[in-house]
Amino acid sequence: MVVEDDHVVVDSPHTAFRRQVREQALELAAAQLAESRWDQIRIGQIAQAVGVSRPTMYAEFGSKDGFGEALVMFEVQRFLAGIGAALEASSDTPIKAVERAVSYTITEGQKSPVIRAILTSGVNGDPSGADSLLPFVTTRSETLMATSDEALRAWFAANAPGSSKRDVADAVDTLIRVVISHMLGADGKPRQTSAQAGRIAAKLLPELVR
Repeated sequence: MVVEDDHVVVDSPHTAFRRQVREQALELAAAQLAESRWDQIRIGQIAQAVGVSRPTMYAEFGSKDGFGEALVMFEVQRFLAGIGAALEASSDTPIKAVERAVSYTITEGQKSPVIRAILTSGVNGDPSGADSLLPFVTTRSETLMATSDEALRAWFAANAPGSSKRDVADAVDTLIRVVISHMLGADGKPRQTSAQAGRIAAKLLPELVR
């Protein structure tokens, strides 16, 4: 079931079944990544666990590469929605909102096996990167990331209206790099990282301090 222009559109049984299979398969693969590398995930095993045939899985995703790309999109969409909600939900100052969003990002990034598989390449013993999901951040995923980057810039611009577009873009880029560097580190600490991000944001965009 989906909502379009405030109208509820009921899926056909076939569409509902496909969506259910798709979501169950992606959720199961994400769970398996907590204990397995990406190159150890098997489409046939996923299909069996979901209760469908292997051809059904390939009909839905096309190939294992297609499945990997869908998994990246699935997790990144969930992740970015959480970041947006953390920014918008805060009734504190903009700096506190930034700190809240960064804390969410670090915490969820540490828990998400999919995010770890995206960010780490070759660190599990395969220098080719076959054990990583990073190669599946493809054109569609990059488009999603670009859209999310625009959304972040819009939020910062709205909260620092006197800042130039370039200053806002530089601030967002710097904050993203700081957060990712901490996510890649084994000692990433949400509270310390969020406080550091808040200080950086305040220096780059002083209007956020109010």
